[in-house]
Amino acid sequence: MNTANHTAPSHGATSPLPANKYLADDRPGNTALKNGEADHRSFLLLSAPRSGSNLLRDCLNQHESIRCFGEIFKNRSFNRKQWQRLSGASAELTPELKHLHETDLVSFWKMILAKYRLDKPVIGAKMFYHHSEGEEIWHYLASSRTPIIHLVREELIDSYLSLTLAEASWIWRQEKDAKMDVEYNHNVSIDLHRFEQYCRKLRRYFDSTEVLFRDNPYLKITYAALVNDREQTMPEVYSFLGLPNRETWPRLTKQLARSREEVVTNWSEVASFIKTNEDLCVVH
Repeated sequence: MNTANHTAPSHGATSPLPANKYLADDRPGNTALKNGEADHRSFLLLSAPRSGSNLLRDCLNQHESIRCFGEIFKNRSFNRKQWQRLSGASAELTPELKHLHETDLVSFWKMILAKYRLDKPVIGAKMFYHHSEGEEIWHYLASSRTPIIHLVREELIDSYLSLTLAEASWIWRQEKDAKMDVEYNHNVSIDLHRFEQYCRKLRRYFDSTEVLFRDNPYLKITYAALVNDREQTMPEVYSFLGLPNRETWPRLTKQLARSREEVVTNWSEVASFIKTNEDLCVVH
């Protein structure tokens, strides 16, 4: 089973975030909502870069009742073309929506929900830990009990390597039937100090967000489960959102054509570091 901590979404009035009633790992495991209770729902797809969030978002958007926006909280301004990519070709960027995005992310998100829930009853957005860091939108998502789908890539060397290659080539996704890009699949040497800093930073993000969302409906899934057991994982995601299952198919594929042992020129050194620091480098 790929799910760690599955608390069903609940309806009703929102309230301020209470004191620490229980730790993130002690969330009660309630049953999922009935399908009929899914109207006008929202959710947050929370992840780190290069952890499979594009794949999960693509699968979510294959359901007729879901619209999952892209990284709409990343920057405070974007042009019409960028908005189309993040929201889908049918979504319009009105002057009012653009103004709210630049000045008030909470009101922006509320308008998104009001504007698009008539088309799709379940509205979500993809967000990375560092997006709009320290801003009110995070506290609003917590206090409003927005359901959280937390996607985690277990071995942090994989997300770090993928991020290193993507930043060097500026290639961020791979369509399933497209030719593998040679520029992405080049050899690299891993700086262990930078990798350690990366792991520690992600660990701090994991801890802080789980505390922040300790009382939110919460579903944690892993990259391995999404990639290797999609037929089991996606029904759990849909059930968490109170929706019936739908068949999905991957339209994106893994970008790295070779094993990490082949790509990383100092792999033996990296492997030794990971073995010595497993609690830091591997999410269990």
